[in-house]
Amino acid sequence: MVFTELSNNYCNALGNNWLKNFSTAALYQLLYRAFQDEAGARATPIVLSKVLKHPSNIDFGVHTKSILTKVNGQEIHSMQDLLKAVNAPLDDYHRFEFLSGRVEALRRDAAERANAELLQTYQIPQAYRIEAHND
Repeated sequence: MVFTELSNNYCNALGNNWLKNFSTAALYQLLYRAFQDEAGARATPIVLSKVLKHPSNIDFGVHTKSILTKVNGQEIHSMQDLLKAVNAPLDDYHRFEFLSGRVEALRRDAAERANAELLQTYQIPQAYRIEAHND
């Protein structure tokens, strides 16, 4: 799975009709969340950008452009939170919770094996890239 920050740049890359691609809840997160409180202003919603097809995630039933809220029981407010949560599993599964209320799980061992295959198949140089933003 490919996750990215829900940002204006990401939305603009989807083309002129990008508004049609998001739920009202996702649009709220993008357009109004930062005005609600200080924590909301600091948070950067993370969105499922793409699911790279593989037998390990064949039953993953979440639509792209869904906002991720928790992984392995930890709230996700940034890409750093996501990385930390994936590296701190509670058991043999990674559990992904989305704003829609949908919860999906992947077996950790299968996901780890799939990761190497997917990186090679899609010629991805590294599994994750977290860029520091200058505040």
